[in-house]
Amino acid sequence: MHVELTEAVWLDEHAISHAQLLELSGLPAPMLAELIDAGTISPLPAASSASSLEQASAPRFDAKALWAARQAHRLHEELELDIDALVVVLGLLERVAELQAQLRAVRAQLPRMR
Repeated sequence: MHVELTEAVWLDEHAISHAQLLELSGLPAPMLAELIDAGTISPLPAASSASSLEQASAPRFDAKALWAARQAHRLHEELELDIDALVVVLGLLERVAELQAQLRAVRAQLPRMR
């Protein structure tokens, strides 16, 4: 029996770099840059207590950004969507996720029907 150890990064607690986002998403660099410029994928706010100039200037991304980048890659590959279509579709997918979360919260507050 062969057991392979891997390191897992919990993206809810940690941020990834631009290079890691490119690698993990599979998106080409120009496409990722366009999605960032369009505001579809947003870097985390810069930390005010960065220990070095490099850390202060390098954008970092969270799990939400990775999810959006992976979705963009999949949609681009499978449906051949261009950047404009990706911006619209990813915005709609994010809105659907928000509405589903709100619905779950409302359902959790309702008394159980028996």
